[in-house]
Amino acid sequence: VGGTVRDALLYGSPRPDGDLDLVVSGMGYDELESVLQRSGKTSTVGKSFAVVKFTIDSVTYDVAVPRKERLKDPAGSGHRNFHVESGRHISLEEDLGRRDFTCNSIASRLSDGKLFDPYNGLRAIADRRIVMTSPQSFFDDPLRILRAARFASVLGFSLQADIYPQARKTSLTELSMERVAEELIRLLLESARPSLGLTEYHRLGVLDSLFPELGRLTLTIQDAIFHPETDEFGHHTVWGHLLIAVDIAARLSRELDLGDAQRLSLLLATLLHDLGKAETTVWDFKKGRMTVT
Repeated sequence: VGGTVRDALLYGSPRPDGDLDLVVSGMGYDELESVLQRSGKTSTVGKSFAVVKFTIDSVTYDVAVPRKERLKDPAGSGHRNFHVESGRHISLEEDLGRRDFTCNSIASRLSDGKLFDPYNGLRAIADRRIVMTSPQSFFDDPLRILRAARFASVLGFSLQADIYPQARKTSLTELSMERVAEELIRLLLESARPSLGLTEYHRLGVLDSLFPELGRLTLTIQDAIFHPETDEFGHHTVWGHLLIAVDIAARLSRELDLGDAQRLSLLLATLLHDLGKAETTVWDFKKGRMTVT
């Protein structure tokens, strides 16, 4: 299920570094664990989410039984506000329906390759669009807003138009620093053009909410003589400059075959190298003209 199927449809095979998610329908958790124990080692680390960690030939897989989630507090939001219900009585369609985007709400039966696509994920993949599986998607877990930006950047997809107003009225304050950092890191490391995802951060309201230091750079002008590059609106902003610089850093990191730690250091340094300009930029009269200094 999920990204494994999406990538196989897009590229002919799953990405070697991609997540592999497996769901076994028609079973409860204890029954699944009992069956898997006959062939390898199991761990109950993910039991609260109905996931068995199964290790065979030194490789660990997440194998789940179908689950659905219901709100503990109807007035609350976020991924902690859910009670997980799982078991043989939960259908595959219900399990796919709790997922974030329709391109990730597809299953492929291992025995014969038959596809199960109750939410038209195949159409979204053909259209190269990110579409919410449910209007509740962002309310269920606001981190999905950042995931939408990452998927758009990594896959080269556009976002469904109604994602933007939904995202902008969803609070991101409950997200932990660790989850946000992980998403930003994945965006920088996995995308050939991180600027696409960072641009979506701007459009989705993520910059203003989570990265205000970067958000201020979208309004900070540079001198057009020394910085002829522009943002998507034609303005000579620091933000437009950063987007170009980050993409060049990403390309160089691949050409130089840097390891992930070095790549991340380079990309973060590039992304953050001009933060001070929001505080120090002024107009000044120099050499007979007004300049941005």
